[in-house]
Parts: sequence; C-alpha cells; structure tokens
Amino acid sequence: MTRIFKPDSGQTLEIQDEGGSAALTIDTSGNAEFSVSVKTDTISEKTATTGVTIDGTLIKDNAIKPASGQSLVLQEDGGSAALTIDTDGNTEIAENIEQSDGKNIQTDEVRARDGDGLKLYDDAGTAGIFVEDGGEVGIGTASPTALLHVSRNGGYICLLENTYSGVGAGSRVLNLYFSTDHNAEDEIFLNCADIVETKCNIYSNGSIYNQTGVYGNWSDERIKSEITDANTQWDDIKAVRVRNYKKNSDVSQYGNSAKKQLGVIAQELELISPHLISEVSPTDYDIKYNDFGEQDEFGEWKVKTDANGDDVKVKTIKTSILQMKAFKALQEAMAKIEILEAENTAMKTRMDALEAKVEALENA
Repeated sequence: MTRIFKPDSGQTLEIQDEGGSAALTIDTSGNAEFSVSVKTDTISEKTATTGVTIDGTLIKDNAIKPASGQSLVLQEDGGSAALTIDTDGNTEIAENIEQSDGKNIQTDEVRARDGDGLKLYDDAGTAGIFVEDGGEVGIGTASPTALLHVSRNGGYICLLENTYSGVGAGSRVLNLYFSTDHNAEDEIFLNCADIVETKCNIYSNGSIYNQTGVYGNWSDERIKSEITDANTQWDDIKAVRVRNYKKNSDVSQYGNSAKKQLGVIAQELELISPHLISEVSPTDYDIKYNDFGEQDEFGEWKVKTDANGDDVKVKTIKTSILQMKAFKALQEAMAKIEILEAENTAMKTRMDALEAKVEALENA
C-alpha cells in the first residue's frame, strides 16, 4: 500500500521542524516549497525510540518509511501526487520547487536566484559548468569570456565523436558556418593561436594562412611499400588547360567586381587524369543556385538525380597530386634542358675548333 498524506480541501500540507518553521510546504496547486535548511528532529519521544506505525508506515528517528514495497506519496489537497519517492529512491515532483531564498526549479526549467547565474560544481567544489546571467557558458571556468568558454589544464579540451556508421550527411562531425553571406579575408571561420600570436587562420572565403607556410603529409618510407619511380607526366601536364574564371557565388554577391581566379576545370582535367577527380555531395547553395537541385511539388529544394537515379555530385580536384605531377614534369623538363645544354656545349666546342681552323687557313 502506498502511504498518502492529504490535507483538508483548500488547505496547504505543511511539514514543520521542531521550532515550528515550515520545512516542506505543498500548496493547493501542487507546488512544493523547501526551506534552505530542512531540519527534522524527533516528532515525539516515542517516535525517537520505538517509532509510530500507521497502516504499515513507520515514523521514527526523523524519518518516514512507507510499508515494504510501497512508494511514499505526498498529495496536494486535490488528491494528485505532488511528491513521490519510489522503492528505488527515485523522486518525482509533479510541479515546481520553490525554496525560501528564491531558488527556483520548475518541471521544465531551472532558474537562477539572482544575477550571479547558475553554477554546477564537482564534489570538490571546483571545475563545473557555469551559466552567466546573459547566457555565456563556462566549462572549467567560472568566468566565461565568450558564449562558450572551455578551460582545462592539459588533456583534450574537446573530443567530438560521431558514431554514425553510414555515409553521407550523417557522417559529418563538425560544421562551422555564418548564418548570412560572408566572403572576405578579414572574417575568420577558425583561429588557432597561443598566448603570443595567431598561428593559423581559416577565413570566410576559404583561404588558409599560417605562420610557417608548411602543409604536409605523412611520408616516412616505413609506412609505404612497392616504391617505384613514377611514369612520365610530360603529356598530362602539357595537356592541362589553366583557366581564369569567376565563382558563381562571388558573382551573385559582388557582381562585376567579383575577383577572377586561376585554376583548372574538373571536367576538363578528368579527360586527362580521371584519378585526380573525386565527387562530394552538393552544398545547400549548390542545390539552390548552381543547378544541382530542383524544387518538388511542395516548393522544397532537393538534389537532382542522374540517369541511374543517383544524386548528382560536385566534382573536386586533388590539387596536391596535380602539383606532384607538375613537379615530375618539371624534372623531365630539367632533364631535357640538361641534355640540350650538353649538346649545345659540344656543338659550341666543335664550332670553336672549326673557326680556329678557318682562321688559320685565312692567315696562311
């Protein structure tokens, strides 16, 4: 049997400490109010020694214990449960908790008592989560200086893990974006810095700048196998068409003032070196403005499909590999130049000798 305490109609249920002050009050709307410090002493000499049992519910040593296997329920005057403690110790509060010092915990929100914000501490009283009055959140710091400020002495600051096992948009781990159009080298997507200076910036137009100018990859011989000299790249590089162009997104934003860029066209390069091309899903901008999408009968934008029914993709270029092909072609050009230089030297030697003979004959 569940033990129920129910006040008279229209009355408030109040549990007092020995001094007569309210320790727990449940009003007719079901709101529960606790004092800052709830102190329960003996109800009487009898309850402190042997206790009082009412229909299986024991009141003894400042405690109320329901019958075995039953929940403890405190009701408001309408008969609805205001506070329930089940046999596993779980507590369910039907309405709001209001403490006498102004702290407020509602069933769907937590409010700070004043302008100092909310603070959650660990068992040592430090390094918790802090929400400033105004919305700034600090993790590991009680004084956040940004909307989200995370601080830690060593170890990982942030570890993001996506457990999605499929492919496509669900495999995205981190997405940084402006909510409006931005395309400039003075607006930063990502800033990497120490206490002295900025080390690397990624700007809103996609440019990446760093202090060292170094971009590399793992290239240790011990992590590679089947190492051979590359085939000639002369014809491939000679056939590459280097183009000037403007990006559609730049034209839509800047019109005729959009900057010209220098590069290659994926479809043209694919005819020369197909392995330099990869494909990715179109962005929302591509779908709406770059002819990768269409509107359905409801006016919603969706990706177009090809003849096989697959979503169309955006072609991309493996620029770093193209650069290595150009490097190989440069080596080939250097080798040919060296051969021509050697032949030219030999020819010059023969010409010098021939001129000397002619001069000797003329002076004879």
